[in-house]
Amino acid sequence: MPDLIGMDCAKDYSNFAAAIKGAGVSFVGRYYRWPASRYAPLTYTEAAALSDAGLYVVALWEWISNEISNFSYHDGFAQGSSAYRQAMSAHQPAGTPIYFTVDADFAPGQIAGPVSDYFLGVVDAFEAMGRGNSAYLIGVYGSGLSCSWLLNHDRAQRSWLSGSDGWSGYRRFDDWDIRQSFDDLNIPGLAPGAEGDYDSDVAKSTFGGFQVLT
Repeated sequence: MPDLIGMDCAKDYSNFAAAIKGAGVSFVGRYYRWPASRYAPLTYTEAAALSDAGLYVVALWEWISNEISNFSYHDGFAQGSSAYRQAMSAHQPAGTPIYFTVDADFAPGQIAGPVSDYFLGVVDAFEAMGRGNSAYLIGVYGSGLSCSWLLNHDRAQRSWLSGSDGWSGYRRFDDWDIRQSFDDLNIPGLAPGAEGDYDSDVAKSTFGGFQVLT
């Protein structure tokens, strides 16, 4: 099937849902958040509004994910537990992924060390929350190198390739489920790009979007 067009955004733009759908967009990536975040997290109300407009939702988690000091087993377990609880509160269906962000071009040793430890913490948190049978898949957003290493070492089951094409492994990594870009989707009232309201994305059928019942 052809690639699906989507967008990811830090804020709740569900009041633009009709315009987003009308621009040919199929899915919206939105974040679960640590309580200290200045951004509001994805909620059931927002997921329901997007679903009612015919859009799919893709869930991410982000918290200071551009600093290696944020990555440890303890951080992964704590943040994985919080993401899991928020996913249940948002009525995210079982069998869909939460993409955890690795938002820097970390070196191989950092990926195999602290980043891997972080994702092992997420794995254990998901299994603990699901009492040994996690409801959710674990995804990674990051460089081609981060995505490929974590997939190959059973730390993640889905991958979202960052649009930063200068990062390690970008041009060699083809096993993505979602690939970020910075194209203008021509959504009235919203601006694209790093300084705008959203980034654009393309996705394969395995991307893990969901809709909630309303």
